[in-house]
Amino acid sequence: MARITEPPLADSGSARRWAVLVQAALGACFFAANLVGSVHAYALHHGKVGKAPLSGIWEVDEFKASNSQPLLTNKIAAELHLGAGEGRWSRFAVEQPGEAVLQLQNGVLDFVNIAVSKDHTVLDMNDSADPNWKAHFTFRLEGEKLLHLQGAMNGVPVEIALHTREGTFRLTSDEYHIIRNYK
Repeated sequence: MARITEPPLADSGSARRWAVLVQAALGACFFAANLVGSVHAYALHHGKVGKAPLSGIWEVDEFKASNSQPLLTNKIAAELHLGAGEGRWSRFAVEQPGEAVLQLQNGVLDFVNIAVSKDHTVLDMNDSADPNWKAHFTFRLEGEKLLHLQGAMNGVPVEIALHTREGTFRLTSDEYHIIRNYK
């Protein structure tokens, strides 16, 4: 069986050396461009965002709706497979600015958009699943652990009292370690 050899790229040794150098330089440029792009994307998403107002997981202690009208629109209720009266919250979670998750009493999650006023007294919500659903609250924080919302969801007057679950989520606490030492 005959051995197959690849013909040289160029006849001169200096041209071959330049070809190798150009190839290495292009590889280094692509690596640097990807590194800079990744660092920039991380800074946009994590570094500059900071902690969101109302950040945390909030447990609902009391949920008062003043009448029996639905708290969600028919479109959202159908999309989430909810029955009548299943629009009350059990949890409200905020991880990053502009986004929150409502966990309803039956465990269903509803992802909503939020906006907090500059003076941190007004909370507006909307749901991308149905632009007709809106919620508008005035809120007050008592310390860092209690939150009171008063306003309207889908036109229904609502009052909600919540407390934070800070420190109970093991992955974000200081005591969580990948390798556990059992004594």
